[in-house]
Amino acid sequence: MYHRILTFTLAFASLSYEFCLSHVFTILFGQLVEQYIITTGLFIFFLGFGALLYEFKVKEIKKIKLFHVEFLLSFFGATSVFLPFVFIDYFPFIIAKWLSYGLVILIAILSGIELPMLISQSENKLDTLGSDYLGMCFAGVCFPLFFLPFLGLLNTSLIIALLNLCIACYLVFKEHGIQYRKYLYIAVVPICFVVLAPNIQLYIEGVFIGQ
Repeated sequence: MYHRILTFTLAFASLSYEFCLSHVFTILFGQLVEQYIITTGLFIFFLGFGALLYEFKVKEIKKIKLFHVEFLLSFFGATSVFLPFVFIDYFPFIIAKWLSYGLVILIAILSGIELPMLISQSENKLDTLGSDYLGMCFAGVCFPLFFLPFLGLLNTSLIIALLNLCIACYLVFKEHGIQYRKYLYIAVVPICFVVLAPNIQLYIEGVFIGQ
């Protein structure tokens, strides 16, 4: 049951980040259908690339653990709504656009590494795969019906990033105990974004109005 919940939650978080990015791209670049199709296509392709990367490279590096992936996803998840506005504010349009798509690619690769890591730790691989699909389905239902209308893009990304962060911290303590507190400095970024959320929201609105 623990492994099912973990897989479900992580899949839910990964796809939720992509939905947030799709909506941000619609705001910044227009063409809602086009942005959702491009984001989904990139996510699926680099999800597979991440899985292959794990199979041929990452699994050989014993020092890379699941909690490392979760810390990185927490970081990029917390910044996923904010960074495209920074890119559009400081770079030419076409560069900002491709840098923004780069966030999709990074999250997809990390998510692609995440799933085979979970499968390798599971006794029932098909059960893990099924929990992953269910988590993504839940994200697809919750994002338009709850997150977007009631929480908004910024709050959604921050809440899910904190969820990733909590899982990462739990995995660290579960595997290594408190002697691995050195990893927790990574938690500063998502937590700072939560504290500074009102100011970040004002910045985002300012960039949007400026466009």
